[in-house]
Amino acid sequence: MNKFMIKNRHGMTTVLGLLVMLLMFIALLLVYGYAPIEKTMGIAQKIFYFHVPSAFMAFISFAIVFVASILYLRSKDDKYDRVASSAAEVGVIFSILMLLTGPIWARSAWGVW
Repeated sequence: MNKFMIKNRHGMTTVLGLLVMLLMFIALLLVYGYAPIEKTMGIAQKIFYFHVPSAFMAFISFAIVFVASILYLRSKDDKYDRVASSAAEVGVIFSILMLLTGPIWARSAWGVW
């Protein structure tokens, strides 16, 4: 194990990962099974349930990068560098989701790409 790996304390990471997967599955069931279909846009409106949270999480991730980077520059502690690096990776993933779902929703809403 190198200094950049996080120790799995008593399987907590595995438990949290499984809990997140279960909650995401429940969210998908609620979005596609319970939420009503909007009259004007139809089923394409449900893409909005992924687009907005993805954008929100991307902005939060990059805000964490900003704060952790400032803390790293002030203290030279590697843990802040690891936090910034991890948050940047998460931010890129959510930014990609945002950039993929936005045009799909916009095409059905406004008729243009």
